Amino acid sequence: MTHSIQSFAVLVARGPYRFVIAICLLFSGQWSVANSLQDAGETARTYMTAMLQGDFKTVVQLMDEVALLNLKMTFTRLIDQASAEGKEAEVLKMVRVKTRAEAMNLAIEEVCVRMLSSQPVPEGYYVEMKRARIEVANVEAAGPEGAKVRLLLFTPSGSGFHKQEAAFALRRTGGKWKVVGADR
Repeated sequence: MTHSIQSFAVLVARGPYRFVIAICLLFSGQWSVANSLQDAGETARTYMTAMLQGDFKTVVQLMDEVALLNLKMTFTRLIDQASAEGKEAEVLKMVRVKTRAEAMNLAIEEVCVRMLSSQPVPEGYYVEMKRARIEVANVEAAGPEGAKVRLLLFTPSGSGFHKQEAAFALRRTGGKWKVVGADR
């Protein structure tokens, strides 16, 4: 006669150790949720570190697919608008291509990396940002597969550090946390 794990748990739960088993199961579930939320916080911290240091491939790897699609749609609208104004070449230069067709044939991830890396920053910015410190201040669940993460950023400023906050919404997809976007 074979018993499933649930059947075994019910039999044991009727025994003298049912209270201990119930407590263990309760805390194991809470530990799992807390550990998962901790992972969300670490994902947001890694994302922000990569952004500050110009590691846009990592940034894009940590972005949710929907966020990537939205960024590509924004880029498409930007091309359309620039084309109507006779400035399409300037926008295409942002992703290092010569024609609209080339831009549209790029993978979403590549468009995003190129768009992010095309933004002007002061000389030495990314090197200086390696000194930045980022801490996870708060993580809270947002539905069954979501999290809101608040970070504290200590970025180099003159002879000291400037404290800022950043907040992100994340979604768990395929067992991994991905950044959906900024959370207000």
